[in-house]
Amino acid sequence: MRRRATAQPAALVLDPARRPAEIPDTPRTLIASTFTVEQVRAMVAAGLPAFTMLAGPGWTMTELPTGHWPMLSRPKELAELLLAM
Repeated sequence: MRRRATAQPAALVLDPARRPAEIPDTPRTLIASTFTVEQVRAMVAAGLPAFTMLAGPGWTMTELPTGHWPMLSRPKELAELLLAM
């Protein structure tokens, strides 16, 4: 992984994150790999800023319990979930 990694752009940590005021009404899926869906729903209900966007319509949630980088730890299962969308 280290051999193929690239540097992270500085703007990612220096520039403020911006979210759109409105999100188009399109289907959306969360693949929860670090938290369970139950935990995510609790954080949405608690109004945690990082999770408030998930309260909108059109969201489906599924779990792939593996950690922060499912593309490295469970690539086959992640690909199957993405293809099923």
